Amino acid sequence: MREFERKLNNIVQVGTVTEVKSAGGLALARVNILGRVTDFLPVFMWANDFVKVWLPIRVGQQVAVLSPFGNGNGGFILPSIYNKNCKEPGGANDTDVIVEI
Repeated sequence: MREFERKLNNIVQVGTVTEVKSAGGLALARVNILGRVTDFLPVFMWANDFVKVWLPIRVGQQVAVLSPFGNGNGGFILPSIYNKNCKEPGGANDTDVIVEI
């Protein structure tokens, strides 16, 4: 039962990016989750066969790590969780797309 609980707790976790790299066309990052740093994991980006969106992930950014099978060093990173250090852009609402650089 303890192994099941551990895997269940690993499915979705929030942490902070500690290191980033791009290798072989993949955006990769390590994440500190409660004092444990993950292996390099792929970063989720919007892409298909005709549109690709590149939003670089940065050290110190708060992210969610999704590990579908509960392996803490597997899965992928969902970037950019708004928080006290990274607030929504000015004028944010439910109808407009805002890009703030």
